[in-house]
Amino acid sequence: MYQYRIYGMCLLSDICFPQLQTVSAEEAKLLPQITVVEAPFPAQLKRDTVHYSHIAKDVSYLSNSYCYLLIEQGNRISYERKGTVSDLLLGGYLLGWGLSMLCHQQGRLAIHGSCVAGPEGALLICGNSSSGKSTITRQLLSRGYAFLADDISVLHFHDNTVFSAPAFPYQKLCRDAVERLALPPEELIYIDEKKDKFLVPYKGIFPTAPVPVRGLVFLTVTQEDILTITELSGVDKFRTCMNTLFLKPLLGESLYAPENGVMGLSLASQLPVYLVERPANKDCSKEIVSKLLTYTE
Repeated sequence: MYQYRIYGMCLLSDICFPQLQTVSAEEAKLLPQITVVEAPFPAQLKRDTVHYSHIAKDVSYLSNSYCYLLIEQGNRISYERKGTVSDLLLGGYLLGWGLSMLCHQQGRLAIHGSCVAGPEGALLICGNSSSGKSTITRQLLSRGYAFLADDISVLHFHDNTVFSAPAFPYQKLCRDAVERLALPPEELIYIDEKKDKFLVPYKGIFPTAPVPVRGLVFLTVTQEDILTITELSGVDKFRTCMNTLFLKPLLGESLYAPENGVMGLSLASQLPVYLVERPANKDCSKEIVSKLLTYTE
């Protein structure tokens, strides 16, 4: 079995995750342990349709075109392949939907967004597809911020503080971003043929312990010519927090069920939330970062 560190846990896996950090046997003993293992998906849970899911505190499951996933008691993910799916493609679903459902069972919140840490704490960078999350993240990293997570940030609450747990030191970038940064594709990990993305290694400071979060940023694209940044409040703030949940597409009508709504309310009550509306046809990433830092530092 392989042993890795992710989101403050030791992941024991029967497949290799080249993007994750390995841990020693001694270090593994100090971390909560979770298991990823290949096992037959229960026949009674199989349906005629390809895509379906169920999310619950004890047993959750997912079926898609490539695999079945079964998540149990917040500490075990089992998978059954469909066809000849590669370990790399399968690993994306295990670290994405699989770990998000597992953290949900643990009472932790999986957010669809990246996380960087500065001297005053961490910032969550969220938003819709193609809103510029990766670009803003890289801008902050270039200003000395440390990298915690990309695409999925896992949060927990303690003493009225929100903490973000580090994931792994790689950032997902589309091919055009890789080319713009003059990165050699042959030295990167190609992860998604449909979205044409690469895993780009982060070589700066990578924390190993959870970091207090000081704010959440939600990026959107508009047809207006000017950049606006608004600190949200009330219902708008709560809804924006709920819209950042990684499991939102699977939760459907249960998105606002009590167990989910309570965590969304906790997030909204403990963090400032900033809505960034940027022009569609203008690169204003440096301006966004400069203005954000005046709000959050």
